[in-house]
Amino acid sequence: PRLVLGSLLAANKRDPRDAMNLVNAAVPLTMLGKPAEALALLDRAAGAGASSAAARPRLPNTMGLSGRGVLENNRGYALLKLGRAAEAVAPLRRAIAAAGRPLAEAHANLALALVCSGRGGDEAVKLIRKSYARRSLTYLPPRKQLPGGLVELPESPWAKDVYDLTVGEETSLPQFKWPSTPGQSSNAVERMAAIT
Repeated sequence: PRLVLGSLLAANKRDPRDAMNLVNAAVPLTMLGKPAEALALLDRAAGAGASSAAARPRLPNTMGLSGRGVLENNRGYALLKLGRAAEAVAPLRRAIAAAGRPLAEAHANLALALVCSGRGGDEAVKLIRKSYARRSLTYLPPRKQLPGGLVELPESPWAKDVYDLTVGEETSLPQFKWPSTPGQSSNAVERMAAIT
């Protein structure tokens, strides 16, 4: 999570108007035990304190997912990690409403927020079922038949079957060889900084 966080913060420094770098940085920051700081990043990404509409950062849709929906999901996730489940319900509902395509994480997080705030029940069960929408067997590529009527399933579905690749911005990622020995990792941070 630290390398991801550092890369996203470096990308934000390079292009501060692209708020999705901050939105995405909130998740590893929360995973590193800093959910309150993640909420501050999300407030900044949402344009809190911007002097005008033109000064507000952009929240573009990416791979068919609403930038606003992802922001609200990440806000709900940070609130959950702070133990504020009841407060997490509203942003998670906004995430689902804004998402466009099914945002599985928002459904799962809302189910957890409802259960933790004592309001689970049937709605939480339905939300958990919806959280599997992107992992549905209908998205899986053809499966190999095995003896005895068994079917071999791949570990994950194809990206083209999970994400709407007809919308959003096309980008190319720089090549980065992941270190496999301590000697190779000695300058990995510098090499990563050089490509961000």
